[in-house]
Amino acid sequence: MPTRVDPKICIGCGVCVAICPNSYSLVPGEDGLIVSKESETQPDTETLLKETIEDCPVGAISQISEQTHGTA
Repeated sequence: MPTRVDPKICIGCGVCVAICPNSYSLVPGEDGLIVSKESETQPDTETLLKETIEDCPVGAISQISEQTHGTA
């Protein structure tokens, strides 16, 4: 399940990293922003990814369609 973190909304609280460390990471030097990362190994479950969308305190995480994922 591909997701996107909106950098204009993200406050870098780290809730998503705590829930899905294989899918999100804190970017050093980028004002504490979180980014989605491609994970070929040990992907987080869809249930946990949905939890990050629901638990993000500012609503910065959204699910993206499979068709949109990987296109520019």
